[in-house]
Amino acid sequence: MTEQLAVEVSRVRFATDDGGFAVVDAVTGDGDPVVVCGPLAHVHAGDAMEVRGTWRDHPRHGRQFHAADVRIAEPASEAALLAILSSIRHVGPRGAAFLLQRHGTAVLEVVDADPHARLREVPGIGPVRIGPAVEAWREARALRAVRLFLDAHGVPAAAAGRVIRALGADAADALTVD
Repeated sequence: MTEQLAVEVSRVRFATDDGGFAVVDAVTGDGDPVVVCGPLAHVHAGDAMEVRGTWRDHPRHGRQFHAADVRIAEPASEAALLAILSSIRHVGPRGAAFLLQRHGTAVLEVVDADPHARLREVPGIGPVRIGPAVEAWREARALRAVRLFLDAHGVPAAAAGRVIRALGADAADALTVD
């Protein structure tokens, strides 16, 4: 019987090199931990998503939700925002907490507006580290935008991972016809 779950990824346990399959730890809206597997190799810690699929009991790994369909959403919770910010080069968990405390839940939009100035606020990011931090921010943000774009256009999750690998962070521009 097919079910639908709204979850937030807390950790990627395993992902194949070809991007076709991954196993992730996630938390439901009710706070229940779940293991989700399927065409999820393009998701990262902090991603919010809706998955449609079935429950299965794996002989070695226990109860897992096998996703057949995946829809990515913008992160909303503080934990999701912290995961995204922490993954940026030179920001880390302490810098992520600093930015979230300073700018609140609109932190992604605030940093997008002026990544150089906002990331420069993070303690420990000085003149030497700001360039790589801003570049990492722009790349991560572009990849999230591509994933959302592809999802909105009905591209299956397994194909989205391959599209992003093939076309990179500018995939949405390459796929958009004027």
